[in-house]
Amino acid sequence: DLMADCEIDPRVDVCLYFIPPHRLKEIDLEFMAQLSRVVPLIPLISKADSMTTEELAGFRAEIRDRASNSDITFFDFQPRSYAQAKIGNESRALYPPFAVISSERSIDPRIFWPIREYGWGVCEAFNRDHSDCSVLKTLLLEHGIHDVKEKMLERYTEYKRHTTRRGLGACLERLLCPGRSNTALLSFSGSADS
Repeated sequence: DLMADCEIDPRVDVCLYFIPPHRLKEIDLEFMAQLSRVVPLIPLISKADSMTTEELAGFRAEIRDRASNSDITFFDFQPRSYAQAKIGNESRALYPPFAVISSERSIDPRIFWPIREYGWGVCEAFNRDHSDCSVLKTLLLEHGIHDVKEKMLERYTEYKRHTTRRGLGACLERLLCPGRSNTALLSFSGSADS
């Protein structure tokens, strides 16, 4: 068994946050704000084939603008990762958010190539002209995985530093002022955070 000797890392590498097409709700902004503080966040516009090219461009801009106004930080890959994935500068300006489509149907049952059929034609999930699925797959699993791991390690190191400092403050309080109540302990360790 390949997994028998592998140690599982319980830390979260990245959060893919799905946003429905045509509508970005306040609750989505609140969730993304909270998530982006603790984990690298990549927003995805689901069912992107339900939007025209112009609607999609406008919705991407709206998501970026409202996120910026709400102090939401989206994870972005390094320029070298985009270059290795053969994504030019003009395309890079689109991301994030990534616009994706999905389907259980495939052109050929022997090959996994998801499609969505319409009266006017076919949308292919892995066709870069129709969806960002292949771009995202390439970035997350090939060229940008090191960016994701670096960001996760950076956040974890900051978390450990913050937690250690908080714990050190509580230990010092107990040593220096053993008669104080737990409330004083909490306020002391809370002040060590800032």
